[in-house]
Amino acid sequence: QNNIVLGANFRYLRQEIEGYSSVNAVVADIGLRWQFYDFQSSWRINNICAEHYKYLELPISYQTEFAYYLSGAALFCVGIEKKEDLAYAAGLKFDIVPNFQLINSYMFESQQLAFGFNARLQRYRIDYGVKFHTYLSPSHSISINYYFK
Repeated sequence: QNNIVLGANFRYLRQEIEGYSSVNAVVADIGLRWQFYDFQSSWRINNICAEHYKYLELPISYQTEFAYYLSGAALFCVGIEKKEDLAYAAGLKFDIVPNFQLINSYMFESQQLAFGFNARLQRYRIDYGVKFHTYLSPSHSISINYYFK
């Protein structure tokens, strides 16, 4: 269907705490996105392959997002994540040029602010994000995506 997308991904996760330890793991997620005109919703299950890896806890989490296109170039999104407790977030996405978007979000309970971008070139997309934590150094995330269709 043109307005329904089902997907899965495998992520390589490297978590490093300076002067303490580092962990490398491969985790998997599955998800579904449904779009109807200017409204879209997505459901995602994260970390479906392992809940623990060495010293790192990777609990299965469930995410639901609801988004509305404010204009052709701006999207407003609210989301709920369930690990142990519910966590709420809101975000914005701006199309700068057709294949480049800026993204920001704010998680209310943990008071975490995040910024990032995604850039698309033919069947590839690069995503980068940085999240600012209350007590830790910022964490960075990068992914390279390939679209088969």
